[in-house]
Amino acid sequence: MKYHIRLAALASALLAATPAAHAVDGETLITQAKALAGNVTPGDAPGFPVTLSLPGKYKLAGNLTVPDGADGILIDNDLVTLDLNGFTLQGPVTCTGFASNLACLPASNYYAIKAYNRVGLQVRNGAIRGFPQGISSLGNSGLAEDLFISEIGGTALGAGHGSIIRGNRLYKVGIGIYSGGLVLNNTIYGANLNGIYSSYGGLVIGNQTHYTGSAGIVGAYQGNAALVHNAASTSGGSGNGISGGESLGGGTDNFCENNLC
Repeated sequence: MKYHIRLAALASALLAATPAAHAVDGETLITQAKALAGNVTPGDAPGFPVTLSLPGKYKLAGNLTVPDGADGILIDNDLVTLDLNGFTLQGPVTCTGFASNLACLPASNYYAIKAYNRVGLQVRNGAIRGFPQGISSLGNSGLAEDLFISEIGGTALGAGHGSIIRGNRLYKVGIGIYSGGLVLNNTIYGANLNGIYSSYGGLVIGNQTHYTGSAGIVGAYQGNAALVHNAASTSGGSGNGISGGESLGGGTDNFCENNLC
């Protein structure tokens, strides 16, 4: 009898001491402690970056603080969905000034979220702050939405063809958005260079840029990017507020304040 009681007590203690690996809906939860311990997915070493090597759903269960000299999260497979869940992915970079006077230190080439040549990625719902680079290419057919991205020395958000970038707010970044897909209803304030650069075949609709060091919104001149119903105010340097794109004339029905379209 005592043996069974002790066994039950030991089992209960082990269960209490083991952190839950998954949320109720099957999403893998990521915390600072799990990031430092490693093995969030197979092959994930302790510390940063947190490597997501399997397709599936991942969700932050707290803020993540990334030290200098490391990427934050490495997505190393297709069909990964990352929900920041209202939390912040915080890096070591601090930016002063804005637009043409923006200066961000320390300067390096590490990323908040790094992914190359992947498809079907989704990142949403939270904040990314203080990195040399932001989200490195979501690849083709990716999705980034409902993000607040700030204090990024380089490009804040990059995505390939067939991707959707919508409803994001960017503040004090080097370049805001670089994409060949659909860029919809984003706001960029204080970019050091362009707020949005749309590569060939891109579609840019309903975005706002304010106080950019160069042209607010640029469409690839030889790639038939379409710029429609956007607004740009107070773009610096020699750039127009909105330029290039469809018919090489700054697109259709755009509005520019203190700049030419």
